[in-house]
Order: sequence, then structure tokens, then C-alpha cells
Amino acid sequence: STVVALGAAHGDPRRSRAKRTHRRGRARTQAKLLAVWEPKGKEEEARVSKQVWKRSMGWMQVGMRFQWTRRRVVGGPGRGDGHARRDGRGCATKWKVRAAPRSWTSWEAEDVVVEQKLGTLGFLQVDTAATVQDAVQYDNQRQAVKEGGVYVRLYRGRVVRGKSFNSKVVLKAYPSEREVGGSLARQLATNEVNVHAALQPTEGKYKGAHPCICKLMGSFTTKEGVSAGENWLVFRDDGTETAAQYASRAAAATSRGMAAGEGEFWDRLDPLRPLARRGRMIRNIGRQAIEGLAYMHRSDRLHQSLGPTSVVLRNVDERIPERVEARLRDLAFGVDVSEAGMESKSAQVDLAEALWRRAAREGAETVAERRAYGMADDVFMAGLFLAYMSFVSLCEPGTIDGPSLQRLLETTFQADVHAFREYCEADERWTKAVRFLDSGAGAGWSLLEEMLNKDWRSRPTAQSCIDHPFFQNMEVLR
Repeated sequence: STVVALGAAHGDPRRSRAKRTHRRGRARTQAKLLAVWEPKGKEEEARVSKQVWKRSMGWMQVGMRFQWTRRRVVGGPGRGDGHARRDGRGCATKWKVRAAPRSWTSWEAEDVVVEQKLGTLGFLQVDTAATVQDAVQYDNQRQAVKEGGVYVRLYRGRVVRGKSFNSKVVLKAYPSEREVGGSLARQLATNEVNVHAALQPTEGKYKGAHPCICKLMGSFTTKEGVSAGENWLVFRDDGTETAAQYASRAAAATSRGMAAGEGEFWDRLDPLRPLARRGRMIRNIGRQAIEGLAYMHRSDRLHQSLGPTSVVLRNVDERIPERVEARLRDLAFGVDVSEAGMESKSAQVDLAEALWRRAAREGAETVAERRAYGMADDVFMAGLFLAYMSFVSLCEPGTIDGPSLQRLLETTFQADVHAFREYCEADERWTKAVRFLDSGAGAGWSLLEEMLNKDWRSRPTAQSCIDHPFFQNMEVLR
């Protein structure tokens, strides 16, 4: 007997019906495609702004800008590069979608939407006295602080157009030039973009961004509305909780003998368990902040505003301290200390004027000495940050704060860490912080003594601080 394959005979009605259905589907696809396709020159390229083909899901309304390119090769829309179709002329065509290239200056206000206001960030102008005699002239305070007159707004938003579609971002809005402090705000915004550009190489080990520094995705200037002329910076959402906010939560948890956030079952029976994990959390945060600072110094950049509010945290869970991610932000006062940057006469020199004035008082005259002094000044601020995290997080709430701690270390004890330790040991409200720094044969106090040394030439580099025993035997999970 002869076996005939089903549908193989010529003129089979079932096969003809399938071919007709395929033609109708192809015709509908072409009609939808031509409805938004606009030819552009001989290359037949067009930009589709509202509708893109999403495989088998059909046409969807999205806010992405794509370029549709038609080529005479096998392929087609809707099923990837391997799907072929033939047009009316019998030519095999392929439709390939690729995102339009995007640079930092190509962003527009329509590319992002604001979802939540995070707060306002103010800048302070700080001038530090160099010697005890200078401190007397500053009314026994080594820090002369005054309002800088520049306030930026922070928002959380989302990208609605472009290659980073639907990505969560953090937006920083600098005031326009017509507002108070507008000229300085524009200078700070420009400097922050330039510093991030130097720290985000296009190739190498840290391509894109260093893991301990916030990533800048783009910037734009609003052109209309009440916010016309404002400079907006778009950052990847690397977390919105600052180290200062975590320290406040940790202090409240310390007073109750509990974990900051969700703890473990055995914490109720042993109050030392959450304190031990909090100590590891503080070490991880301090080490990652100093790692970011060390990378900036290797890239010939200074931070110059390192503090508890300029470090943002992510994955803050005291049950797993090794998962916390700390990154540096607020690089508006960053200084270029490369040979070309030290010799240039740009607007950045005005931002570093107070730094070079302090360097001159300390005897740093040559370019190499001024560069070394700037890095030592960053290390000093990192030491204050480490002391802040150790004391504010582990002491009773309200008994110590950042300005009081800085005044004790700089003015009262003049960086004498041993005398400062005896003073803290006498206050039982600070006992937990003293014990934390005493751990490891006093490694914490030893590191603070080196970083807060009165002689800037004797301070360690940021990389040497990372290799200190205080940060050894630690694991960071990223």
C-alpha cells in the first residue's frame, strides 16, 4: 500500500488554508510596521518613538527611542534575528532594533520622571585652622563654618526613555543662575560632572564606575517651566540611606539591646550578638568608604567633603553585615591634583582656594607637597568619619554627635587619641564604643591615632589604612 503524508498532496485544502492564514498575519504585521515606519533617505532608516515590537507580545506603548534599520538579509521582527519573512518583491528582509547611542550630554528632561522627593542638601564652607595659634584667632575653634548659600534638591525617579529604560535613578537638582548662589551652583554641578567623568573610565578594571563610588549616568539642563535653567544630575540608584541615618537607627537599637531592623531569634537571649554584628557592619562601611577614597587618590582626585552624609548605603541588613554596600557621593568639591590640574587656571581653583590656603599655613609650598597635603586632609576626614560611625552607632542616643565629636578630637584633645580614650572610658554611656575600638589589641584606636595625626606628613595613605589590622579578616559580599 502507499502511504501519503498528511497535507503533502498538491492542492490539499488544509495546506491552502494555512498559507492564507499566514499571508493575512504577514499583511497585518506589515500594515502595523508601515504605520510607524518613516523612510529616511536611501538607507531606509527611521526613528520610532512610541511603539516597538516586543517579540510575540505585539505592539506595546513604551517611551523608548529606537532606530529601525532595514537590511536585505534573512530575519524579521517579532521573533529575533532568526525569523525570516518576504516582502511583496520577494526579498528576504531583516529588521534590527538598536538603542540610540547616549552620552552624558544627550539626556533631556523628558527622559526621566520624578517619583519621590528625598530632601534638600546644603553645602557649608569650612575653613580649618592649621595651628594652635590660628585656633585662638578662630575663637578657640579650629573649624570656621558658614553657610555656602547653595541648596540642591534630591529626588528618586525612573528612566522612561532610552537605553536605561525603567531603571531607578536618584536625581540631584542644582538651582539656576537667577537664584541665590546660582553661579556657584553651576560651578559645583560642572565640577561634579567632571570629577565623575575622570573616575568612570570607558575601559579597564573599573569600567563604568568603581564599586565604592556612586555612578553618574547623565546630566541635563531644564529649558522651560518654573525650573528653567536648573542643572540636573542623574545617578544610578545605589541607595538613599546615608551612613548618618544608619548610625541614628543603630544608636536607638543599641540602647534597647536589639538589632537595627530585623534581627535573629537568639538576639533575645544574648544581647551581645547584635552588637558583634553591628561592629562588623561598621568595619565594612568604613573600609568601603576608604576604598573609594583610595581609588580617587590613585586617579589624582580629592574628595574634600567626606562625611557621614556623603556615604550612601545599600543592602543594610545587620543579620548579614557582609552584604552592605557603601559608596561615596557628593563630589562637587572634588579637586584635580594631577600635574595638569594643579597648573591649570580653571574655575575649579576657586573651589580649592581654602584647601591651598591651609596647605600654605602647614608649609606645603611645592606642587608635590600641596598634592600630598590634600590627600592627607582627606585621610583626616576619613578618620573623623570612622570615629563618628564607631561612637554614634554604639553610644546612647543624644549623648554624642558629629560636631561635638569633632570638637573633642580637634580642639579639646588636639588629636591626642590616648587622652581622648581615657575621657571616653570615664563615661559609662560610651562604654560599648570604647570596647569596640579596644578589640583586636586596640586596633581601632591605633588606626584613629594614625589617621588623625597632627602632622599631615605622618598620616598614612588611604591604601595603607585599608591594609590596617582593624580591617583585616573581613569579607564583603557584592
